[in-house]
Amino acid sequence: MPGESSSSSGPAPIETLRSLAFTAQVLNNAGNPMRFYGVREEANFAQAFVEATDGEQFSIKLDMPDPSNKYEAILQLGGQRVRSYMAEPDTWPITFKDRRISKTEVQSLMFSKAVTTDDDKDSIRDPAEITRLGEIAVTIKKVLSTLEGKTPCLESWQIGPQKAIYEKEKKVGAIQFRAGPTFNKPSLGHTIVICDDKFVPVEFKIRCATRVGLQLLHHIPKDDESSSAKKKKKRSREEEEELAAQGERLQKRLEEDQKRLEEVQKRLEEVQKRRRGGSEEGSPDPHDSSPPADGMSLNVKKERMKFDFSAGGTTAEPFDLTDLSD
Repeated sequence: MPGESSSSSGPAPIETLRSLAFTAQVLNNAGNPMRFYGVREEANFAQAFVEATDGEQFSIKLDMPDPSNKYEAILQLGGQRVRSYMAEPDTWPITFKDRRISKTEVQSLMFSKAVTTDDDKDSIRDPAEITRLGEIAVTIKKVLSTLEGKTPCLESWQIGPQKAIYEKEKKVGAIQFRAGPTFNKPSLGHTIVICDDKFVPVEFKIRCATRVGLQLLHHIPKDDESSSAKKKKKRSREEEEELAAQGERLQKRLEEDQKRLEEVQKRLEEVQKRRRGGSEEGSPDPHDSSPPADGMSLNVKKERMKFDFSAGGTTAEPFDLTDLSD
């Protein structure tokens, strides 16, 4: 497969495959694009996985923004050619919604669960063939010329394999295809095309699997992992909200404490101011030499003197005065 390979990834869902100027989408029953997983795109080739559900109708939409030539688009389901479409420059986009079974009737296209058997002889056992049974393939070729056909191309065979898959070889989540309801749709005729061999065909391959199959291929997280991730995300959001609330409460408490501290500081300054004022009123000035208010001033001088023993007493008993007569 020519071209340099590139891997597409990113948080945004991928719903469109691109190769050269062509794009491809798988549409669900409501006509909405289905999400692709494991996308790989090259110059003339693009491949991806899609989540399929048993019994769901689908269609394939192809587009080219600025067509200037005629192209033939060929649709294969499970390795079987289902329908081809010759696109004129003014007919893009084109959509494969059904396959023709008569000049007036078509059948819609549907996903189907894989059919298995325990017959190990009359069954499909080749892993490559089993993988191909769940594959949508679209090939786009450049048209050189066309011829008008006499009868429309009819597909009377049943969509799906002629044999069932050997049950021990079936992969979990495998998907196949089947025809859906039949409805009226007149044929517009049949065209025979001659393609340009020099043009390298563009190929889109889309492998279909159930959600469980995609989980086993690690293209999407398992349900418990997804639930755990959602719970973790929810818990993280709740934790962030709680932390924010705690921060607001702490900030409010800090502001209140700061206000109380300022009030205490203010009262302390007032007390210190009053204390300094009272100390100045009650303490005399050491440099003030004015007499007291009563006009008297006493100055007592204290000196050490020897004890007089002439009146009696001894050194051992200074207060023993035995003789008190004249």
